[in-house]
This record gives sequence, structure tokens and C-alpha cells, in this order.
Amino acid sequence: MFQNATVSDNVTVRFLWESDEQSSKTATTISNDTAFGNAKSEFRENTSGGSIFRLTAVPNIGYALEYWESAEGADIANDSDTFAKVPNSELQKILTVTIDQDMTYRAVFAPSRIIVSDTGYVTWEPYLNVPPW
Repeated sequence: MFQNATVSDNVTVRFLWESDEQSSKTATTISNDTAFGNAKSEFRENTSGGSIFRLTAVPNIGYALEYWESAEGADIANDSDTFAKVPNSELQKILTVTIDQDMTYRAVFAPSRIIVSDTGYVTWEPYLNVPPW
């Protein structure tokens, strides 16, 4: 409640609102096929540029993340044609995004193969356009 006050000097008045930790925007995550893997989103923080979320793709055994897709809105059917590939998201199992509106992100998984480098480093990568046998 505001009350009348008499001021004799210059005064700066600031109104401070406390915001919830959770964003008012939503980053929904889905998978192109839950038999291939799942995805989740985690709210990180609100900034002046939008809400920051960390997306995580969790492939099932025998599959790898190929790339991420996005679409405006939070309640979009998995088979919607409104999805567009997120630039530079290939093989990025963890992706950080900043949104200023509700968005849906779809993790696109594909059958994978094991790659062993000359130094013994082991990775899983999508086995594209080739049957997984």
C-alpha cells in the first residue's frame, strides 16, 4: 500500500518485482520415436533476452542423436510438419537454447554404430542411410 510522503530532496523510487525461479515460457521436448530415445528440458535462468533451457537427448542402446528440430508452441503433435531443423545441432546431445516464446524441441534419433579412433576413443554416431546390421 502506498502512502503520501513529503520529499524535500531528489528521490529515486524503484519498484522491484521478484520473479519465480521457473520461466513463464516452456521448452517442451519430445522424441521422434521413444523406442529410439527420449529428451528432456531443464530451466536454467531468465535473462533480458529470454529464458534459457538446457535440452538433453538420451538415446537408447543402438541409437544416437542425429539432430534437434524446433517448432513454435508447447502442445505440438509429434508428427507435425511445423518442425524445422535447429542449425548446428547435429550430434549435440546437450543443447542450450534461449527462448522468448513457448517452443517444442524434438530430438531426432537414428540407428547408430560404434566408432573407435586410432587412439582408442569410442563414440556412437548415427548410421545414416544404411540398415543397422
